[in-house]
Amino acid sequence: MRKYFNILLVLVVVLAVSMVACKKAPTAVANFSTEEVSPPPAPSDEVKNETVKPEDTIDTFNGRVYNSGGQKFNVSGEIRYYTASIKDGKVIIETYNDSTFNDKNNSEKDMVFNVSGSGTSYNLTPESKNYNIVIGGDVVSVGDAKATFKDGGYLTIVFKWGGSYAETTFTVKSK
Repeated sequence: MRKYFNILLVLVVVLAVSMVACKKAPTAVANFSTEEVSPPPAPSDEVKNETVKPEDTIDTFNGRVYNSGGQKFNVSGEIRYYTASIKDGKVIIETYNDSTFNDKNNSEKDMVFNVSGSGTSYNLTPESKNYNIVIGGDVVSVGDAKATFKDGGYLTIVFKWGGSYAETTFTVKSK
């Protein structure tokens, strides 16, 4: 009987100590809001970046989804992540950690891509979403934005404003 009493006593002590310790340390729920936003896991059918040939057209890459590594804005230091989907001869850019993206006023599922610096900013809005790409040339432009494939098939989109530019490189994530 004494053996069971000692076991019970040890369990009560362990329980009491753990309850006191939990009150002093923040819980996972308390720390959740301070964690950095990380990109979603890559799809299981991830493919490597392909070499782009001069004869390739946008149809060669139809259905591909590209993921950015995170665009750090020079002014605010904020990091945002984007996907670029190629569909029907267009590149559609979306963000997946920007609270304004799903704003009720933005009915289009296309990115409002805002780059800023040197006191100026340049926006790509849902109205300027038609990026018709010719891959063999250096050619896509919407205003001062240019999207090209380079460096072994990485989709690179350069946003220019004033004398500065922001460049986001996307890597292939799924077929």
